[in-house]
Amino acid sequence: MTIREVMAEEEEIFNFSRILIYNETIDHVTRPVLTKQLFKESLKDDTVVTLASIKKDIFSINENIPVAKALDLFIICS
Repeated sequence: MTIREVMAEEEEIFNFSRILIYNETIDHVTRPVLTKQLFKESLKDDTVVTLASIKKDIFSINENIPVAKALDLFIICS
């Protein structure tokens, strides 16, 4: 789906700071797209920009990792 299609058809996106992209069900989130980035891209003349091209990576960690170590991992990854 292109960004222009999303902006024209999905009015509820204006209520959120992030849009989740998922496979088949909402339980399988692949990546988020920042609404601010979506607005910036919609202002460009390029009509073939898709949501997939601006999505961000999701970092996941084991739930048993201590908080200090988890923060270190997120700092390293970003």
